[in-house]
Amino acid sequence: SSGINAEYGVSRARVSTLDPTTQPRRGPTTTGPPPALYCGEFTGPPKLMDTFLDPSGWGHGFATLNGFSLGRYWPEVGPQITLYTPGVHFNINQTNTLCLLEIDKAPQDSVVSFVQKPKLDRTLHSNFDF
Repeated sequence: SSGINAEYGVSRARVSTLDPTTQPRRGPTTTGPPPALYCGEFTGPPKLMDTFLDPSGWGHGFATLNGFSLGRYWPEVGPQITLYTPGVHFNINQTNTLCLLEIDKAPQDSVVSFVQKPKLDRTLHSNFDF
């Protein structure tokens, strides 16, 4: 089922592939290989808190929360892995919608996480000796 396990601090959201022409809000609908729009609904946190979206395992693309752009992600390249997610963009104890426009590849389980601390400093040159 789609949603977030509401253990705020570290939460996981499962998103399903959506057909961008019909934009259903619930249940899985496949559009084939990327690019594809993945969205999931979850109940918001019990209080306002800033967090970070961790798209580790995904290719690269763009993320939105309740229609607010969180930015672009590319965790394998960086420089940052996580995206800052302001607490004011969560619907407290109500339904929230997280969408990822995936350009490259999606993980088999289609899961992303919200984490308390950012993951920074990922660069293309992290495997090279200077």
